[in-house]
Amino acid sequence: PDPAHPDHAVCQELVAILRAATDAQGRRLQVIEVPAPTVLHDEDGEPVDYSYINHYVANGAVILCAFADPRDEQAAAILAEAYPDRTVELVDAREIFANGGGIHCI
Repeated sequence: PDPAHPDHAVCQELVAILRAATDAQGRRLQVIEVPAPTVLHDEDGEPVDYSYINHYVANGAVILCAFADPRDEQAAAILAEAYPDRTVELVDAREIFANGGGIHCI
């Protein structure tokens, strides 16, 4: 987690809530932290809300949003570990996010 990121405080609060939560059978949730992209503005200087969490799990693959961001590969490595039986495919999702969604929204 990057304390300088504008969403840091709310993300830490959400992680704490999820770590304390259980499923219907009383089992603790497995929380895997994924960093936020460092890119906070698009080419026009407009704010963006890029996220690696909006990925899609398919048969044999995970389609992961990429943003030409230094953290793209780090996020891919974390998801590759979380989904060891799938190949993580990075897809430039900047245009998708510019139109109000992410990979999982399609």
